[in-house]
Amino acid sequence: MDSQKIKNLQSYLVRLQEGEDLVSVRREFEKDFASVSTEEIMEAEQALLQAGNLSENMGRLCDLHSGLLHGKMETIGEQFPEGHPLQLFLKENEAIESHLDKLSAVMNGPFSAADILSVLEGLLPVKAHYDKKDEVLLPILGRKGMPGPSRVMWNVDGEIRKSLQDLINKLKKEDPHTEKSNDDVLHQALSGLLNRMREMIFKETEILVPMVQKLVDQNEWPLIAGDFPRFGWSYITDVPIWNAQALPKSRLNQGLKDNGKTIFLPSGELTVTQLEGILRTLPFELTFVDAADTNQYFSESTPLFPRPLTALGHSVYDCHPPKVIPMVKGVIEKLRSGEKDSLGFETIKKGKKARVRYLAVRDREGAYLGTLEVVEELS
Repeated sequence: MDSQKIKNLQSYLVRLQEGEDLVSVRREFEKDFASVSTEEIMEAEQALLQAGNLSENMGRLCDLHSGLLHGKMETIGEQFPEGHPLQLFLKENEAIESHLDKLSAVMNGPFSAADILSVLEGLLPVKAHYDKKDEVLLPILGRKGMPGPSRVMWNVDGEIRKSLQDLINKLKKEDPHTEKSNDDVLHQALSGLLNRMREMIFKETEILVPMVQKLVDQNEWPLIAGDFPRFGWSYITDVPIWNAQALPKSRLNQGLKDNGKTIFLPSGELTVTQLEGILRTLPFELTFVDAADTNQYFSESTPLFPRPLTALGHSVYDCHPPKVIPMVKGVIEKLRSGEKDSLGFETIKKGKKARVRYLAVRDREGAYLGTLEVVEELS
């Protein structure tokens, strides 16, 4: 890769970081660059992040970078087979784009609070799209040596989710018949949401998908294909099965081997099959993170807090948005040190009330073995 080209690209990104006008920077950028590859933009951003030059207001900078690159990204050539995870991911983006067109059309005419609320609520399924990206694709990208840009994108997804939900909550408090076409504050907020979601589609299509395609090993795709349905789908139904004959059996089933073996415990004994059945029957979602902060076990069914099997064997911090990682580390350290034996809170997840508890797991001598997360539906 041309190191001088990367340095030149970095110089333009730094100018945006320092507050220079996007239009003027882009004018010069277009003279210097006929095109930019996915690898080049990712390497430039990664280097700047590692150097600490892109540490503030990353959501805004991500949008500026996208604005700089429009029309300059090299075209994606390869088409994905029907049902491939990336084919479904891009298909969801087509549906999201269609709903954004509806939002734009409503904004361009007279509309009431009820009109715009209906369109915004129609955008809520995008959360499943972002979940698959944030929980499955971005952690893999990070483990392949590109953690910086993936952290940035995850943060922006969180900002988009919050903006969408805040607008919905605000409009629900309004008289549904109130004329809102001349509400400049609302119009500005809607335009901001619309633009950010369109920019995210561009980033996913032109940057994320090509990079994931390049970095993910072929033997990882069946696991990703198995993880995607755990998070649900945005708008698409009758999801085709990709290359069903070639897909291996579920990792869950592969790991279940009884062979007549009995596990002897202080208070009884169980076969492997019996233990698996008990764990699958418990009315909780369980996650066990070992003393090295590595994901070691998830419940087979995790409808409230879906867990991707691709995260097993990897750091627990890969499974969380960058903004909450300090909090997660704080919880684990309190349990590890013995300051706390348990911590918890109640929340609403997928419209259901749930209790989340974090329990320190220790051996009989008190040595820390890991953290057990227990999610219980209360509704």
